[in-house]
Amino acid sequence: MKTTIVVYDGGCGMCTAGSRWIARLDWMRCISPVMLQSAALYARVPALDPQACWQAMHVVLPGGRIRVGGDALRAVLARLPLTMPLAVVLAIPPLPGLVRAVYPWFANRRRAISAACGLKPRQSGGRPLPP
Repeated sequence: MKTTIVVYDGGCGMCTAGSRWIARLDWMRCISPVMLQSAALYARVPALDPQACWQAMHVVLPGGRIRVGGDALRAVLARLPLTMPLAVVLAIPPLPGLVRAVYPWFANRRRAISAACGLKPRQSGGRPLPP
């Protein structure tokens, strides 16, 4: 696997907006946002637990390592040229622990936050799984 896979909730407007944001900033085309609702995802990456993917964003790095939640967010930021400095700042203690602590609050309320902000979920599609 040569690209980084970002697993997101295609039924969540905030997650869908995030995947679009990633696609716009991914100038090197090294990230593939894939909806957690994709059966092909779990066939391609059997180490992913579908139930856990519903709870938090997952990132599958080249080589198969998996990052979850706040660590997944930092992994994505580190791979995009414009957001790399933010990833560096978020790696400075105690910020990693703070991001890990706050992330679940947002993840558990993502659909309500999406609705309140008027963010629409993805109807279908997303980038295909990498080879």
